[in-house]
Amino acid sequence: MLAPFVLSFVAGVLLSSQEASAACNNWSTRYQTNLKGVCVCNAAQCDTVSNDYTSLITGQVGVYTSSKDGDRFAYKVVNVDATAASNPTYTIDVSTQYQTMIGFGGSFTDAAAINVYKLSSTLQQMVLDQYYSNKGLQYSLGRVTIGSTDFSTSIYSYNDNDGDLAQQKFSIDVDRKSNKIDLIQRALKT
Repeated sequence: MLAPFVLSFVAGVLLSSQEASAACNNWSTRYQTNLKGVCVCNAAQCDTVSNDYTSLITGQVGVYTSSKDGDRFAYKVVNVDATAASNPTYTIDVSTQYQTMIGFGGSFTDAAAINVYKLSSTLQQMVLDQYYSNKGLQYSLGRVTIGSTDFSTSIYSYNDNDGDLAQQKFSIDVDRKSNKIDLIQRALKT
């Protein structure tokens, strides 16, 4: 028997011919170049991602689908019949471990912090909830850069003083000023 597990995006194409559909509650056709539209999140309305995968049982697979035609994290359950002749065979060898998955996440950059803090406090919390809460993507990791990146407004390091091997001039004040540290602390509390 297959243990319950979750596959995302591509798995929907591989495992099922059933249609998935999830429309946004708040939709915009502003970006029509290659899309039929995009979901909009504002202070009045913001969609959430289904966490129904937590109740899957043996023989079920949770599939999330997003598409050019308008599906946005559409969730469906696919029943996998291990005895059906038409089903492909998937063998999961749980005794062989190749990697350890420690979580999923994104990056805390200067640009992310600067842009989040341009939003109202209500929208700031909604953004954090969308990524880190149990009603959102449930990110559990966050990469933090050491010094500036291409997502920074200036070029800097935490100690721009040659020869300061004792790190007496070391400072992360630039991360405080951009609100990156505050954003990380808020994400940890979400």
